[in-house]
Amino acid sequence: MKLPVISALCASVILASNSFAQENKDITIGIAACCVVGQTQTMDTAAERWKEMAEKQGIKVIYENADEANNPDKTAQIKQMREMVDKGAKAILVMLVQNKSDLSKEQDEFFKYAKEKGTTVIAYNREPGKALLGRNDNLYYVGSAARQGGMYHADMIKALVEKNADWDKNKDGKIQYLLIQGTEGASNETARTKGLTSTLSKDEKMKQVKAERANWNNAKAKEITAGYISSGEIEQFELIACNSDDMALGVLAAFKEAGKEPLPITSINALPEVQQAIKEGEIQGSVYQNITTQQDIAFQLALNLINKKPAGEGLSQEHRVINNIVNVPWEIVTKDNVDKYLNKKSAE
Repeated sequence: MKLPVISALCASVILASNSFAQENKDITIGIAACCVVGQTQTMDTAAERWKEMAEKQGIKVIYENADEANNPDKTAQIKQMREMVDKGAKAILVMLVQNKSDLSKEQDEFFKYAKEKGTTVIAYNREPGKALLGRNDNLYYVGSAARQGGMYHADMIKALVEKNADWDKNKDGKIQYLLIQGTEGASNETARTKGLTSTLSKDEKMKQVKAERANWNNAKAKEITAGYISSGEIEQFELIACNSDDMALGVLAAFKEAGKEPLPITSINALPEVQQAIKEGEIQGSVYQNITTQQDIAFQLALNLINKKPAGEGLSQEHRVINNIVNVPWEIVTKDNVDKYLNKKSAE
């Protein structure tokens, strides 16, 4: 696994010298979370890591969460980020709330205000969308291209199906699958789904039977799956494809609680818990999204921009800043290669 950026970033960010910490003592950054703690490891680990990095460098942190009672609020997040700017944050690290509501005008007004105050916003993991990026030059994105992730997911499924003829339970030459999706209107959800379905629709061996929305939520995915199991309708499916690991783990939990052998399950992110499930044969594969690298790059990018340095300073050639975007490549993880990822914090 080629991850040249990690050692460099750890040296320059996590293990910073006392003199560098002194240089940053008057810096304030904001961390804008999108969901309650425990709902998604992608956000939880980011907040913890950024707070740790900031503390080691003497940087003050303002933390806010735009989710109340499992109801992420885009308006609340914009308000929280504006308050961070007013409190002196010169960079904001944010995992965006994404839903169907169109608040492009309110977002643009915020970015204009942030720019006037000299604040840069780095969106992590969830793509802001090309239009929003194009209109606001103080907005950056660090993550993995969502549509490409969906295409990798589809390619992984196709390869697994070729190797596992017994998945075709009804022997009709097709794999009937259920798709578990994230939040409607979220740009990364839309892109992952398009990447997956556009690829699988060209394969005569694959047939999508239904799609359900679990809104990136582990408990919701578990509830949906439990409903199919209890009604007996689960028998119409031969595979369950999930657009995130948190949802895949919910699906797996439903089968376990019902005492039923799980259907083949595939997913995106390859978080440590899913890596272990792949090792044990409970989940068949996931597309590795290197979230720790994303987190390190986002933090380094914030420091560079605050200190008026070139945005890409300290980053590897593989992770260049192009049009305010840093793309971190995907990797397919199955039982064949999971040992090289296992017990790594999604990125080491």
